[in-house]
Order: sequence, then structure tokens, then C-alpha cells
Amino acid sequence: MRTSRIWILLLSVIGSTLLVVSTLFLFNPAQASAPLLFTAPNGSGSICSQSNPCALQTALNQAVDGDTIYFAQGVYTGTGNAVITLTKSITLSGGWDGSTTTPIVLDPKTYLTTLDGERARRVLFISEAISPTIDGFVITKGNASDMGGGYTDIINHDAGGGIYCKGAAPIIQNNVITNNVGSTIAGTRAFGGGISISSTLPTIIRYNQILSNTAGINIHLGDGGGMFSYGPISVTENTFMDNIGCINCPGQGGGYEVGWTTKSAFIEQNVFKHNEARYGGGVNIVWSAVIFRNNTVINNHSSETGGGLNLYYISGASIDANTIISNSAKMAGGINVNITLATFPSITNNIIAHNSADNEIGGIFAKSDWHKGFITITNNTLFDNQEGIIIGDYLTSTLIKNNIIVSHTVAITTISTGSAIIADHTLFWNNTSDGIRGTNPVDGEPAFVDAANDNYHIQYTSAALDAGTSVDVPRDIDGDSRPSGAAYDIGADEYRCRIYLPLTVKSK
Repeated sequence: MRTSRIWILLLSVIGSTLLVVSTLFLFNPAQASAPLLFTAPNGSGSICSQSNPCALQTALNQAVDGDTIYFAQGVYTGTGNAVITLTKSITLSGGWDGSTTTPIVLDPKTYLTTLDGERARRVLFISEAISPTIDGFVITKGNASDMGGGYTDIINHDAGGGIYCKGAAPIIQNNVITNNVGSTIAGTRAFGGGISISSTLPTIIRYNQILSNTAGINIHLGDGGGMFSYGPISVTENTFMDNIGCINCPGQGGGYEVGWTTKSAFIEQNVFKHNEARYGGGVNIVWSAVIFRNNTVINNHSSETGGGLNLYYISGASIDANTIISNSAKMAGGINVNITLATFPSITNNIIAHNSADNEIGGIFAKSDWHKGFITITNNTLFDNQEGIIIGDYLTSTLIKNNIIVSHTVAITTISTGSAIIADHTLFWNNTSDGIRGTNPVDGEPAFVDAANDNYHIQYTSAALDAGTSVDVPRDIDGDSRPSGAAYDIGADEYRCRIYLPLTVKSK
């Protein structure tokens, strides 16, 4: 009897526990998925369901933080200053096939969902202190003329024809952002044709195509044809192509400008191609400390300085493991650097090739206007840039270590008597003049794998192999650890002996 009573009591406790657990599972709001709303260009009513989608503004009015709105394929327009004004932390998801039955099919590439500003308004305005997600749209024909904005948000500034984020923390991903303009008002300064971010909160821009935007047309100054940002940001795996800083006016940052921020800014694994501006055809970095890493910067143009990159009054920027090829400018086709006294920039592990300039400074040009500064240029590979590395005024020390410099009119030189240059372990080959050879120069063929097709990895016969000196560069352009052999290799690539086994097919 005693044993029976114990088992009855135990089963009662277990049953009560299971009832409580099941009740918590069924009614805990954390277990419930966020509500879904559905909209279509011809939507109507107030239900906003998959079987009965509503109009866009109706869905926006009904949504609360955490909700998702699915957009059926088609074109959405609006009235007032923006097609969509976001004031809630919701997800906007384009590419719904419009099917009224489950499962929900999302495919933005097949079911194009277009937000169209009709050249009369912004496409998206994202207000302060929210964290929405914008995913899978074509964002086009936005115009922010006479709407204000920019990093200072003062009179005669406009910003963000496609998307303007003010003080928010959005995730903007998988969109095509094209044919937007920041401003067309004479005397105005515009920030960001496609996207403008002005926020002290972290924002994420990833997997987008940012194409054929311009910051301004016939205005005072345009900053960031494709995009402008101020504040902490992660910009990853986007394509910036055919953007223009300003049309019939001075422009800075054809593809992208990041400015006036000491916050964390990471620009990684993007492609900048065929962008144009007066300063910084591909990218303009101004008064900022950023990590610019593993990007491809190709065929951009500047009518003044910095065909690929223009770095103006930067402090502590890191330009690491990028491929910078075939850019052009009036001066400094590859990289132009103007340095402040604060913290000092580094240019490391980059491939810099076939860049050109009217004054023949095609590779890297570095100087400081009056602040006096220091720069390190380490483990880069420079090939066929007219002139290689040119140092201008007021650089108290320029450290040039472990670089390959091949096929230039002059490899390393200075146009100033007041700048100190420390060149060490440079590999020179096929230059008309090596210029400043420094200490421990290396003469010999770099033995690139296939320079004709821009493959500047070195082979085991390279004179760069184990010929460098110890530096604080733990990895190469591919992320391989340094050193891999007896000593550091010279150039962007650390040689790896790779063995490719023959393909074998198992017999049945």
C-alpha cells in the first residue's frame, strides 16, 4: 500500500508538471511566430491576409514591431515625400509570388517587387530609433530634392533619393537600388543618391546591387553617388556600379563616401566598378577611421584625385587585402592619401595594378597638408601603374616594407624634401628607375602565376619567396598565415605549396 501511494503521488506530480509545461508552451508569446501581413499593388480591404492582400498603406498602418509584410510582385508608388515612411521595427519582404494558398513563395529575382519614387519623392524614409529590415526590392527613381537630410541635417542639404536613414539601425539587404538622385536643387549639397545613412546606431548594408545613382545634378556638391554613410556601419558583399558623384557639379565618392565618423565602419568584400567622381571615383573616405578590406575596386575614374580610392584627412584607416585595378585619375589613379596627425593609416596586402593618371602617379600617392603624419605601406604588390609609390609633403615617416614593385617608370620617389622615407626589403623588377631603393633591396623576377590575367600570386620560383623581413602582418591577401616558410614573403601573396591530387573515379 505504501508503495502504491508513493507511485500515485509521483504520477500526480509528474502530471501537474507536464500540464504547467504544456500550458507555458502553448501560451508563451515567445513561442508564437510574428504576425504576417500581405500587400499587393491592387490590394484592397483591411484583412491583409495571404488570401486577401490589402493596399500598402493599410498594411503599414496595421503593422506593429516584429511584424513582417510580404509584398506581391508589381510596382508600388506613393504620395507625399516618400513611397514608404517607416516608423516601426518591422520587416518588409519583396518577391512574394502572390499565391493565395500556402506555402508562401518568395523569390525576388523572379517576382520583381518595385518601389518607385516616380522621380518626385524619396522611396524609403527610415525614422529614428527603430531597427527594420528591407529585403528583396527594386528601389528606383527616388528624388530627395528639397527634403533635407545629410549628416548635419542643415539648410541646403538633401539626402537619400532611394533610402534615407536618420538615426535608425536598419538591415538593408538583397535589393537593387538604381536610378535614384539626392538632389537637383541649385546651391544644395546632397548626400547619397541611392542610400544615405546618418545614424549613431549600427546599420547593416549587405548583398545589394547599387547601380546608376547620383548624389546630385547641377547642384553645389554631391557626396556619395551610390551611397553615403555617417556612423557605425557594416557594408558587405554589395556591388556598386555606374554611380556618379555629381552630374555637372563637383562630386566626391562615385560609388560610396563614408565621412566624418570615428565609429566602427567596416567595408568588406564589395565590388566597386565603373563609378565616377571628381574625388574618389570608386570610394571617398573623409575624416574617418574605417576598415576597408577584401574589396575589388576596378575601372573607376576621378577627374581630380584618387581614381580607385581617395582618403582625405583620414585617421587610423586600414586599407587591407583589396584588389585595385585599372582605375584612372588626373592624379593618383590607384590610391590618393591625405593624412591627419591623429592615428595613422596602413596600406597592406593589396594588389595595385594598371592604374593610371595624367601626371603619371598611377599607384599610391601619400602626403599630409600641414598636420605632419605617418603611414605604413606593407606587403603590397604593385604592377604597371606608371609611377609606383610617390610621397608628398609633411610625412614625418613613411615606412615601405616588403613590397613588390614591377614595371613602373619609377618605383619609389618623393616630390618633397621634408618627408622621411624608410624603404626596406623591396623587390624591384623591370622598372625604368627604381628610385629610392632603401635597405636590403631584392632584385629578381616575381614569377607571377598569370599577370596577363591579373593573377599576381607568386610561384615557387619567385624572388619574393622567403625574401622579406618580419612585419606585423599575420595574414596575406587570401587570409593565409604569414610566414609559411623560412621567412616572410615579399608582396601581397604568401606562397603556399598546393598539391592537386588526380581525379579518381571509383569503379562499380
